[in-house]
Amino acid sequence: NALDYGVVGDGVTDDTDSLQAAIDAAAGQRLWVPGGRYIISSQLTVASNTEIIMAGNAIIDISYWAPAVSLGGSRAFSISGSSGTSTAVGADIALGAYDITVTSTTGFSDDDMVEITSTEPLLPGYTNRYKGWVTIIDSVLSSTVIRIANASPFSIDAVGGSYAATLKRFNTVSNVTIMGGKIVGGGLNKGHTGIYTAVFQNINIEGVIIDSCEAAGVWLGTGIQGSVKKCRILNVTSPEYLATLGYGVLIGSGFGAVIENNYFERCRHSVAAGATPTPFNAIIKDNYSYNCGIGTNDYDCHAATIGFVFENNTTHAGPNGRGGFVIRSVDAVLKGNHVYGGSIGITNADGITATTFPLGRITLSDNVIKDNAAGYGIDISGGGISSISIS
Repeated sequence: NALDYGVVGDGVTDDTDSLQAAIDAAAGQRLWVPGGRYIISSQLTVASNTEIIMAGNAIIDISYWAPAVSLGGSRAFSISGSSGTSTAVGADIALGAYDITVTSTTGFSDDDMVEITSTEPLLPGYTNRYKGWVTIIDSVLSSTVIRIANASPFSIDAVGGSYAATLKRFNTVSNVTIMGGKIVGGGLNKGHTGIYTAVFQNINIEGVIIDSCEAAGVWLGTGIQGSVKKCRILNVTSPEYLATLGYGVLIGSGFGAVIENNYFERCRHSVAAGATPTPFNAIIKDNYSYNCGIGTNDYDCHAATIGFVFENNTTHAGPNGRGGFVIRSVDAVLKGNHVYGGSIGITNADGITATTFPLGRITLSDNVIKDNAAGYGIDISGGGISSISIS
């Protein structure tokens, strides 16, 4: 119980040190945070194997913080690992390969989370994103060869040409849950983030209300199997003095994200995705958004993604939003989604849009697009699509 570590929760006392002491003590256990308004003056850092359960009327208050000076830099909770050993990739990587040749496997072990990055553009001429992905080491086969758990989604020219590639190990934070309670940020022009994660495995955010955290409600950085479920994320607009963010949930590099059964209101994007290395195999389902897509579209793969599934989501443009989906993805599936209202953007249309990034294979089925005042229902005019199914 956080009360055992001296927290007050009266909305006046600075509870940072007491809450942090309680979180540190709960590593490998479960921490209960009772009702109250907890003023904190710096981020709360969460270690591996920690479960934080907050009462429904427990509020973590960062609303008075100064504006952020870096992207994601001012956050109530931080769940972040660090970078470890790096080595050069010693041979070209074929599409679908499992065995990767490197200069040395010293410092790498079975089950490490690793990142393979390259200087080779993701596509010819697509120079702001590069080939790479996050995976797990299945086994270290020799002093120069590792076997990864997931087949390479790309071919990579690593030696003998204009490009190079690197394998980097991560020291992850793993098996963390934050459940219940509320996080309140400072709103407009503050650039705060509710929960920030990076270099992680198996993170679960469930049933948390996040209000007025302008940069992002939940920031899923580099990691594997991050889930955001049954949350209410409100008033996430955009700290444009830093960058145009405003993400209810941001999916960065990695794979296996699940964004499910959440409610979004007045967010620039309810869910956004895209990073280097490329994120892949995410499931976004059964979410409801209202008055989202402020100045843009609601659900947005703003850079290349692979294997994203959008299923049974409802996006209602409301009085200020545009709603809709922007999909820049290979092997994307959009099924059973409902899009209500909205208007056309400058280059992207509402409804379901494919622009900028040349698409691979995309499947659209059983979607309902209604009352789109000025725009397209489905616009697939942007990019080269190798195959598409609409039913």
